Amino acid sequence: MAWWFGWSVQDIYAMTLEEFEDWHKEAARQIKAGFRKTM
Repeated sequence: MAWWFGWSVQDIYAMTLEEFEDWHKEAARQIKAGFRKTM
């Protein structure tokens, strides 16, 4: 998820489990909808 959203590892570590799960669901939704990350 750090790569997908452009976050640092520290940003991930700072999240609560609930926040992490919510962002994980959002990433899965975006990927399933066909969004692509450009480099």
